[in-house]
Amino acid sequence: MKVLIVDDSPTMLRIIEDTVKEMESNSSIKLAEDAIKALGILKKEKKFDLILTDWNMPNLTGLAFLQKIKRMEEHLNTPVVMITSVGSKQEVLAALKSGAKGYVIKPFSKDVLKKKLLASLES
Repeated sequence: MKVLIVDDSPTMLRIIEDTVKEMESNSSIKLAEDAIKALGILKKEKKFDLILTDWNMPNLTGLAFLQKIKRMEEHLNTPVVMITSVGSKQEVLAALKSGAKGYVIKPFSKDVLKKKLLASLES
């Protein structure tokens, strides 16, 4: 499984990466500390099985990043899961309406994250 994780917190990147590796040890994981760098990765590498992104990041929000991804033909069907401390009903609906397959609110347990990731891959 090829996964892109985008978060401006190095600690959160490591936690999410470790959780993905626990789910599937042979995963290929790319990390980006902001959405601009993630867009660069997506332009170079055309195929990802899953994208996990924070909402609150410098330079470009996770929601704006999600909207850009869903306008890229090669990533139109790539599942995107928002992992964020932004959890109001309005934000969750905005993310889902923009194409997110899942939404995980920080802080989270590894079990909750795993369940959300598996659900997003199955849908």
